[in-house]
Amino acid sequence: MYHSQRHTKGGRLFMPESTKPPDLYDAVVVGGGLAGLAAARRLVLGGCRVALVERNPRVGGHLLPFERGRRVFEVGVHYIADTGHGSLWQRAWSELQAEPPQCDALDDPFERIVADNGSLLRGLSGAQGYRRTFEEQMEQVRCLAPNHAAAVQKLRLDYELIWRVASSLPFPVTRTSSACHLMGLVIKETRVAVRFARLAGMTAQHYFAEHLGLPSAVCEYLLLHHVLIGCSPEDMDALRYLLVQRYYLAGACTVRGGGDAVIRALHDPTIHVFDDCAVFDVRDDIPCRVASNERLFSLRLQKGVSGGGWRVLHTKNLIWTPDPRQLVRVCSFGLPLVLRLQLAMARNPHALVVGYFGVDGNLANCGLAHANFWLHGSMGASESYEASDLLNLAKRATVFVSPSGLGNRADVVCDNQGVVQAMFLVPPTTTQWGGGSPSTYRLSQASGGYRRSYLEQKRVVLEVLRERLEAALPGLRGRLNWQELGTPLTHHRFLHSDSLGGYGLASTRSDLFLTRPSYRTGRHGLYLAGAHTLPSHGLLTSLLSGVGVGRTVVASEKRHVPGCQDAH
Repeated sequence: MYHSQRHTKGGRLFMPESTKPPDLYDAVVVGGGLAGLAAARRLVLGGCRVALVERNPRVGGHLLPFERGRRVFEVGVHYIADTGHGSLWQRAWSELQAEPPQCDALDDPFERIVADNGSLLRGLSGAQGYRRTFEEQMEQVRCLAPNHAAAVQKLRLDYELIWRVASSLPFPVTRTSSACHLMGLVIKETRVAVRFARLAGMTAQHYFAEHLGLPSAVCEYLLLHHVLIGCSPEDMDALRYLLVQRYYLAGACTVRGGGDAVIRALHDPTIHVFDDCAVFDVRDDIPCRVASNERLFSLRLQKGVSGGGWRVLHTKNLIWTPDPRQLVRVCSFGLPLVLRLQLAMARNPHALVVGYFGVDGNLANCGLAHANFWLHGSMGASESYEASDLLNLAKRATVFVSPSGLGNRADVVCDNQGVVQAMFLVPPTTTQWGGGSPSTYRLSQASGGYRRSYLEQKRVVLEVLRERLEAALPGLRGRLNWQELGTPLTHHRFLHSDSLGGYGLASTRSDLFLTRPSYRTGRHGLYLAGAHTLPSHGLLTSLLSGVGVGRTVVASEKRHVPGCQDAH
């Protein structure tokens, strides 16, 4: 329940508690994923009375694992990089006044690159691990390109430059703070700023292949992680791709307890949670009793999928964390022009297909414990984003293989019941599954649906993934005893994702400064957070966006209440 003493500590932001109707909140957060939970907690610390609305029966969003029998599939938190002292991860948890979930260093080697025939990729000795030092990773590149020493040295300098500048960015990272930081860089280090601008203007593919002139084998090695970014190396700028790579090289840890541990760490009992509720209508035509020139938002909620009743919440501040394009469907008022233009230009990322496999036996005995694998196919990074044939992608594209939870759910998973996930990207449409909208895939062809085509495609893709797993990882042969395929339509069904995936908006070059929305929408009191907003999609960045929008709302309201102090 809500405790009023939390508000007296930080000063009241709105009307006294005794005068508030029961459904009037200082802030309502829509979406109970990582960004929503972080935003709600930060708002409470600032003295706000907060409601959180979640469409599913339980908060957590993409953090939530799921179970089949006693097998737990950790789909939200596999690992996170750069969790050390002073990192953005630690600073975010410090501002939230919460103890971060324990992170354990991964075994080295942590990742292994394997060709379909089981051999190591292009003669690499050992495996590619995130915990290796940056210089060791550069040595791997030098070995692959012995005649390109100057290009490798330039790559090294660019990596280090980006990391140095990014590490000094104000926290949390926003478009405004980044712009101010870079303006200071222009004044103090003009040459560095020029290099930044050049990298932002180049695509990742152009940078590696043409600007540096590295051989194709080295380019594919450096672009390997593009498989799980959801945006083609010909669409993403080199600046952010190098930053992402350097971030991973800073060291990877696994989160003990997975997504459930993150949810528990963010929990605050003073947040009013309305779960299993869908937002059907948002209005802004109710006069605010405190300020006559402002209006309150009203949210109409429907409880349960069967329509278990209606409820209306009122708030001065609304934080929206799902796909902001859904706002167009539920808002009775017009969204600001700039936001509408951004959403009209935004692109969906490529969607993720995940094969879930149950393993008969301990994963350590199969050679899989605490290690991820890249099954490197014959299709390159750029080609895989251009392909539209689903079966061809399953056979030839790079597949990322991970033991679910990396062995951190030993308290739930039996030693003789392992879990493996194999995933690859497909175009962000439904056409390769038979056509039509996702809602038609439960219907028979006689009823105008595509159920038969959809199920057949799932069966074929699962068999291809199974064959590739057993060929590349002999320890799994004869031990895969259960399988299921999570498709883009699965994301739509369980996570209500319009983009048919879990990556937010695509991280294209135009998205760097133009198309990805920021916290502020242009409408006072309406804010955005989550994977569809700045800084970008991903575990850490979603956490940062929640902290950032919470701080922004608290600071905005403090300016309207003389003498109000932030509890933090």
